[in-house]
Amino acid sequence: MKVTPGGLLRGRIDVLKIEVPALSISGLVVDRFIVRAENVGIVPGLPPHLQAGPVGFKAVVSQANVDRWTRTARLPLRLRLTDTGIVTTTGVRGIKVSEIESELDVAGSLIRLRPQKATMLGVSTQLVKIFRGYLPLPPLPRDARLEAVGHADGELSVSFIIDEVDEPLTPEVADDE
Repeated sequence: MKVTPGGLLRGRIDVLKIEVPALSISGLVVDRFIVRAENVGIVPGLPPHLQAGPVGFKAVVSQANVDRWTRTARLPLRLRLTDTGIVTTTGVRGIKVSEIESELDVAGSLIRLRPQKATMLGVSTQLVKIFRGYLPLPPLPRDARLEAVGHADGELSVSFIIDEVDEPLTPEVADDE
């Protein structure tokens, strides 16, 4: 938490950062979920309102949790997180059928997979570059904007932002999941 003298005079927290470890989202365990809110304050009234903006969110997932998710969901593929994107491998009874290396980028509210290299039954193919795919994301809040996707060896992160939050603080807020 960061509060400047000016923020204190306005009754505002300049920056509030919260990190939640091991959060399950749609069956995938996210290693770290980070919320960074600026200009946070409570506006008196009936009911009082929580206001902040912008509010950024970042979800970081590790290779181990992606592996656990694909096994639990019984997906017929393996996803390997690399520093250049994702490598998807399919196989039958231990025999590799295909491997596709894809770069990741943001396409509006989706994460786009752009295949760069592929092998089918051990033979390289260039045809794969014309195909595009998208990673499924859990539903985002209505006003959320996907900002970035980051990748490192064994790790993937997705960042999104909400420009402004203005939520009434009522007993029902505690009941929302």
